[in-house]
Amino acid sequence: MRKELCIYDVALPARLGSPPVAATTAHSFSVETLVEPDEPVRVRVAGDVDMATASELRNALDEVERSDATAIVIDLGDVTFIDSSGLHVLLMTARRCERRQLPLTAVRLPYHVRRLFSLVALDQTLVVN
Repeated sequence: MRKELCIYDVALPARLGSPPVAATTAHSFSVETLVEPDEPVRVRVAGDVDMATASELRNALDEVERSDATAIVIDLGDVTFIDSSGLHVLLMTARRCERRQLPLTAVRLPYHVRRLFSLVALDQTLVVN
């Protein structure tokens, strides 16, 4: 019997190498944009950022970029997993923000995310605090 995870009504096979997962387990993901007067726009990301959820993150960041934000802070403190599709979204966002001279900072990076940023040199492209 093949075990599957359900994310936003899309059935995905469990990750290779991961322990068996009960069929009722779902990996969660959320992205929340917080706007306060005279403050950078804060984008809070939680859960797994992977192929199934990267487009939602991209859409949220695109919307913030199109707004009148003077700076963007991406809070990754609650990210449990990130793959190359999530890293790609962050890299492309950083490049667009750099061209527009829109400050972009990533904060509260868990160890596993900070390590990936270092391995792919994303910490050289994006301000990390």
